[in-house]
Amino acid sequence: MAFWTVLCTAKSGTPKSFGLTLNTDDDIWTVGGPAAARLFNTKLGRYDHHVIPTIGTTLVPKTGSTVVATLDGLTGTSNTGDKGNGKQHETAVDFTWVLDSK
Repeated sequence: MAFWTVLCTAKSGTPKSFGLTLNTDDDIWTVGGPAAARLFNTKLGRYDHHVIPTIGTTLVPKTGSTVVATLDGLTGTSNTGDKGNGKQHETAVDFTWVLDSK
């Protein structure tokens, strides 16, 4: 199994930090950390990397197509240390992200 770890910080509210794990073998994402309960109603789903960097990565539930969150600039070719902005759509919270490991 291959995993990417994405560290995130909400731009508002407390707590601010949360982490995303992307399982690249089966395209499943999970979220955890201090702000996960406050920001995410959906804590597990599938994700898609898009070729266009401005679209980046979208997180959706395991079933359905409603976008849970977007990570602008996070693509399949991103490198460890790459950074960007994101939006949690369930709670309308903006955040920053950094690709911590892959």
